[in-house]
Amino acid sequence: MIPSKRPPDPSSARDTRDRVRELLVRSETAAPARSDIVPNASHEAVTVRHSQVIDAPNHRPGISGREATNGHVPLPMPPLTIEEMAQRAKRPIPHPLPTDPRDPEIYRLIYAGLRLPPQAPVVVIGITSAIRGEGRSTIARLMAQTLSKELGVQVTLVEADIEHPALLAESQGGAPPPGLSSVLREEHQLDEVISRWSAQYPDLYAIPAGHAGQDAARLLRRLGTHDPFRGPGGLRGIVILDLPPLISGSYGAVAAEVADAIVLVVRAGVTHTDTVREAVARLGDRPPQGVVLNAFRSPIPGWVRGS
Repeated sequence: MIPSKRPPDPSSARDTRDRVRELLVRSETAAPARSDIVPNASHEAVTVRHSQVIDAPNHRPGISGREATNGHVPLPMPPLTIEEMAQRAKRPIPHPLPTDPRDPEIYRLIYAGLRLPPQAPVVVIGITSAIRGEGRSTIARLMAQTLSKELGVQVTLVEADIEHPALLAESQGGAPPPGLSSVLREEHQLDEVISRWSAQYPDLYAIPAGHAGQDAARLLRRLGTHDPFRGPGGLRGIVILDLPPLISGSYGAVAAEVADAIVLVVRAGVTHTDTVREAVARLGDRPPQGVVLNAFRSPIPGWVRGS
């Protein structure tokens, strides 16, 4: 016996958008919560992400053509509005992620993403982190070496973490040479404490931390209020500061005020997201322009990325 057709039920007549919203709510409810820790990592890969880059497209609710619900024909994705199309047009084209921290492309991407004052005789880039042990000094050194070879300008690497210097080796068996600390005390001028890095990098210069002593915190505070890098007796070209950490260091945020742009280094799998939020909050109205996920391992397999 063939059942008779029933008249359509007005209460079940829902438009496409309502069905999609219901499915979206169900999928979000079933989705697992995200971890509060930055994803796990290997110590070979470094990923560069800038604060203005959107990692994943924010699609409107839609259903794939391969899906079906209760035997119904899959629903098409609703058309994009003008505002959504304009927003998507602003997203950068994804760039292949380098897997070697020595790859110069990483530091080209960092530099290209910074908003620096145009035609300034000297620009200052600060490399900092929330806590110690995140690879801040290594990133600062490799970035300085890369830019000095490729930009054709003088690059000066400054060891500004004067409380715990680790970037430049101190003299063996004696007191450290004069450096940034003695400049901030007004005992020396910059040209008296600067030196060429090596013959391999003819445009790269370095300024060590020097001996900070008991007044290290006072000197770091002075760095943020008395800029020694600009003006008469200052430097030219690009200055890269290996700054102290924002949380586990004294006056890290105050010292960062001397920089035109801040790059925050985060060690994936180690730094808690709450720690990163606190570090950004301490920078106040001058948030980092770029974030480097150090030792980041992409969840996408290498054969998919083409590596």
